[in-house]
Amino acid sequence: MNLDVSFVSLHTMCAVLSIISVLMAVASAGGFLAFKKHMQEIVNTANIGFITISLGKNLKIIKINNGLVALLGYSKDELNSIFKSLDKLFFNPEDLVKFYGLLKNKLKRCECVLRKKDGSSINVLIKKQGFSFGSRKKLMLCQVHDQTSAQTDKKITEMFNDIFFKYNIQTRTLYSSKNLGEEIKPVNTDCDLFLFFKGKVHPADRQKWVHMYEKLISEKKHVKSKLRLAENPEQYSWYMVELSPVLDEKGKIVSIAGKASDINEIIEETEQFKEKAMRDPLTGFYNKNATAELINEYLAGEGKDKVHSMLFIDIDNFKYINDTLGHLFGDKVLIDISEKIKKMFRSTDLVGRIGGDEFVILIKETGSLKTTYDKVEHIRRIFDKVYHHNNVSYNITGSIGVAIYPQNGTTYEELIKNADDALYIAKSKGKNQFAVYSGKGRNMA
Repeated sequence: MNLDVSFVSLHTMCAVLSIISVLMAVASAGGFLAFKKHMQEIVNTANIGFITISLGKNLKIIKINNGLVALLGYSKDELNSIFKSLDKLFFNPEDLVKFYGLLKNKLKRCECVLRKKDGSSINVLIKKQGFSFGSRKKLMLCQVHDQTSAQTDKKITEMFNDIFFKYNIQTRTLYSSKNLGEEIKPVNTDCDLFLFFKGKVHPADRQKWVHMYEKLISEKKHVKSKLRLAENPEQYSWYMVELSPVLDEKGKIVSIAGKASDINEIIEETEQFKEKAMRDPLTGFYNKNATAELINEYLAGEGKDKVHSMLFIDIDNFKYINDTLGHLFGDKVLIDISEKIKKMFRSTDLVGRIGGDEFVILIKETGSLKTTYDKVEHIRRIFDKVYHHNNVSYNITGSIGVAIYPQNGTTYEELIKNADDALYIAKSKGKNQFAVYSGKGRNMA
């Protein structure tokens, strides 16, 4: 297969991307190599710097592309000389600290200002790619983007994060590229692809990999799945892994073509957005919907056969505080109380703000009721505080209703109803105290 293509624009790049899936399914060994050759041409002509650094005792540049030379003006030998004293390359000391964060796997990207060969400065974004099928040599593969240029081709940066590989079933040989700047070559000559990937996949994702591989073999169709792959024994990143069977004239699978695309940033940004959407902006606790969803999920799964306590907390006379002292003062009270509540509970307990002055807490695996009672009394005391506003003192208290899982309910809805009944009793007895649900609704003694 010969791909005589001139990569000159974003539109052309999109066209290339559209045929990748076809290539994955029908590529012969020669076609795959031809494809890789053109990918290397993209790397060398791109307006993006590509650099491979050896992380031995002394940092060493293994490979750079023409894009990096164009961005900074240094040759590979000149950069190697500069790497002996990196403060010559970085304008700001704090940028050098961030770069070392990349080297030590503490960061995956950093923005900094570099000194070009002509003495001028350039704002860049340095991104690293950590996962590969290659040897165990300590290499760091990076992209260097000109942040001041409007010509950066996003499609090229996405393709740089794609690792292409091919597995010959008969010879048990795995061929791979670390990135677009590397030739595809044998990396394992006695390999079981199924076991190879299973060893790299995060334990929680291994069943997904098993299902994916079994479907590929049984249906002989293109398959893909989001998997966490090991960049090192302690660090995993998200990849979209795709596999396509290559068939002989009898319809038998003779090899498997695939690619692994780094989607870690997309996943992390999505998770951050979801996490933010689940939080109450004032206190940082889970909001009403998230609280109910997370508690129900936990009780139906991991916490099903254990004992837990639900607390329904309400600040006494909070409406009066808002109406007479203003919402700004009321918010200060809420924030102060929230900070104290945070310090009292484990990170594994679920804490939510479900109303203006209402909080729900699920204390996981509480054990004895005495432990729950001691915790509840401790919480009640944090409300017993005098606040000062405009030279006037205000005493603020709180009431608490308690329901126990599973005897007082097995879902969030059942527990919150019964804890609310207990809260009603606590308030009817004079507030500033707690009550435990006894099974008699709001008429309990």
